[in-house]
Amino acid sequence: MLKGNSFVAVAVIGLCAVTGCVGNNRDSVDRTRLDAFLHSHVMPSPPGGLDYRAAVADLNGDDIDEVVVYLTSREFCGSGGCHMLVLTPQNTSYREVSRTSITKLPIRVLDSTSHGWRSLSVTVQGGGIEEPYEAELRFDGTTYPTNPTVLPARPLEGEATGEILIAQPSPR
Repeated sequence: MLKGNSFVAVAVIGLCAVTGCVGNNRDSVDRTRLDAFLHSHVMPSPPGGLDYRAAVADLNGDDIDEVVVYLTSREFCGSGGCHMLVLTPQNTSYREVSRTSITKLPIRVLDSTSHGWRSLSVTVQGGGIEEPYEAELRFDGTTYPTNPTVLPARPLEGEATGEILIAQPSPR
């Protein structure tokens, strides 16, 4: 028998099984805190507002979720894709761990680790790259690669093992 908030927990687990959540609940991003950080550190007030998608996952095994942000405002996107940020909580805000340009969805958290952090993958296509592929972004002890098309990023070989953190939107 379920009591109190148990039903909510079961519903979230069920949703995550369907949508591929990683970490706690990928929708548990503190939007007020994240918006404040993005507007003070990324772009104060872009024309048309700052559009993004975000999800949480414990990337470094410390039981505290990092935030992966996919910036979709036109200032951060081009023919090769958009910018992806990895943020880690710091006091009442965040610290930018990395900024990777020209990424496309989906963003996946891989099973592999490097320097204690989970590797990420993004899709690479456009901007002169015609055949899409998934690129592995390994943490180097300080940051993730800034560009998925050049070393140290590398194309994934074989089937990606991990969970989709931010999925490609469904066609409408």
